[in-house]
This record gives sequence, structure tokens and C-alpha cells, in this order.
Amino acid sequence: MNTFLGLLAASALILLIALPALIGFGIELRISRQIRAARAAERRREEQSSSTRVPAEATRGAFSPVV
Repeated sequence: MNTFLGLLAASALILLIALPALIGFGIELRISRQIRAARAAERRREEQSSSTRVPAEATRGAFSPVV
């Protein structure tokens, strides 16, 4: 019984020490996921806006100088 309580106390102490790091790791994962989602949304928005715009080359004449 004494061994079990010692093991339980050691496990609780390790968990208490590791808990802030585990919480920080979870927060970092959440932030990374949000950044990835924002970048993907920005990429989709850029692709949609570039597909609706007319390229500058199509509006110039065949022999117009490039400005």
C-alpha cells in the first residue's frame, strides 16, 4: 500500500509539473491550425479574385510597348 501511494504521489507530481507544458502545446496546435486555415482562405480568395480579373496582357494590343 505504501508503494502504491508513493507511485501515485510521484505520478501526480510529474503531472503537475508537465501540465503547463501540455496546455501550452495544445494552445500552440490550435493557433497553428487557425493560421493554416487563414492562409488557405486567403489563397482561395486570391485564386477567386485572379480568375475574375482580366489579365493585363489581354487588354493591351499586340504591339503595344510594355510600360
